[in-house]
Amino acid sequence: MNTGHNNRIVLVATQERIPPINKALGQQGFLVKTFDFRNNLIYRKRFFKSLIRKITGGGLIKNLVRKKINNDLLKLVTNFRPRYLIATVAENINPQTLKKINYDLGKNQDPVF
Repeated sequence: MNTGHNNRIVLVATQERIPPINKALGQQGFLVKTFDFRNNLIYRKRFFKSLIRKITGGGLIKNLVRKKINNDLLKLVTNFRPRYLIATVAENINPQTLKKINYDLGKNQDPVF
């Protein structure tokens, strides 16, 4: 059985992928925190997505949403202190965010993609 911070994993995945992965990792003794960046108002509601595209062309809002997603992930990692981060989807996670996570966790090496 894993103990301490060595058994902690942050899983970046969509809602449909979370249960089977979480179950498999849990059976191996890992404590898993999930992060689904698509679980916000902009992603969940097609109406909002189309309205924002029409009003702003999507660029400004998209950048603000990406910034919030990356900040939220950094907060989760800072508070939870996982040993590993597994991402099944990451199109809105910046490489700079992954490097900061990697550095902050004390690995001091480039993340493996």
